[in-house]
This record gives sequence, C-alpha cells and structure tokens, in this order.
Amino acid sequence: MAAPSPSPAPPDSPGYARRLTFRTRGSTVELISSERVEMIPPAPDPQRDPESFRVELRTDDDATVFSSRINSPVEPEREVFSADPAQPMRYVVDPQKEDAFQVIVPDLEEASDLVLDAPQSMLGDATLAPGSTEIARVRLRPEADEPPPSPRRKSRK
Repeated sequence: MAAPSPSPAPPDSPGYARRLTFRTRGSTVELISSERVEMIPPAPDPQRDPESFRVELRTDDDATVFSSRINSPVEPEREVFSADPAQPMRYVVDPQKEDAFQVIVPDLEEASDLVLDAPQSMLGDATLAPGSTEIARVRLRPEADEPPPSPRRKSRK
C-alpha cells in the first residue's frame, strides 16, 4: 500500500515574510531596515489600479512574482492649525517632510528585488524614465560573500 501523500499546509500556517522599513524625505525613498520574520505572509493582490501604490517582488529577470496594492507611503502634506479656533485646519505641502513606513511581503526565494510603484497622477514633475512609475527598488538577496539573514521570532501585534 502506498503511503498517503502529505496534505498541503493550511493557508493560515506560519511561513516567513520580510518586513522592510523605509524613510521618505521629500521625494526620496530609502530603505532603513529589513528583517525576516516568521508569520503568515500577506496574500497577493494582482488587481491593477492606476491610482494605487503597489509593492512588487521581482526576479533577476524582472518577472513579477508577487504584487499587492498598499496605502500611500508618500504624504507630502502637513496638517496646520490656525491660531484662530474658528478657522478650519489646512493642509500645506512640505517638500522636505520626513516620514517612515513599513511593507510586509512574502519571503520568496526567487524574489531578488522589491519595487515600489506610484500612481502616475502622484508623480507630478518627478524625473523618471518615460512610462515608469517606479519610485524605489531594493535588492533583497545579499551578495554571495555576505552571510544570509537570520530568521526572526514570530511577529507580535
């Protein structure tokens, strides 16, 4: 009698994900930390919306292996209150505003890069290649001479 084949893991079983923290300064986006965590990885959201920010995982050949919409990580406006309490709050564009945000993506072995895409309408006068909406690209896999990242404990929320 043949041995029963193992059943696939349930979709809510823990796996590994990568938590990346970015800092924005004006229109500059930079990675400030990356950690591998044991947790249920987020599900893909391949539906395209030209007015949404996206995070994508790409292979060395630039093929997309994960894609999902994310909330806008770039908010160039600040809330400003008037000295007169009768006046409403205003939003003022601050091109030097600093902020931070995190994205969590599955830790896929075939993914070599993480790409952040912005909606064309949000790019304004940004200098990008024609047709591009890529605002940041981060190399995920260490070079061959670097030790691999160590797994972290489960994420706590």
